[in-house]
Amino acid sequence: MLKKIYNALFSMKQEISDIRNDTKNLLKMVDRDRKAIRNYGEVLLDQEKIVTDIFYVDGEECCRELRICLSPQEWSDLEKQFFYQELKRYFDKK
Repeated sequence: MLKKIYNALFSMKQEISDIRNDTKNLLKMVDRDRKAIRNYGEVLLDQEKIVTDIFYVDGEECCRELRICLSPQEWSDLEKQFFYQELKRYFDKK
């Protein structure tokens, strides 16, 4: 009976150790992803790009995202444009 309890406790200890290792690995991955996202933003700013991403749920398109990365001055100029004002009005109605 004691041997079974010992084996069960040892098994639980090993599982907890595995969970800790998995958690550490996930945290490292998340940290790398955060750095990649920050770097991606810096690259976009350097290249002055417009990026469209498509997101899927269960293999079907669920939404699209449009990102525009401009310098502060260029963004200020964009906000003054008629089409930008129309775009804002369109989304404000949604």
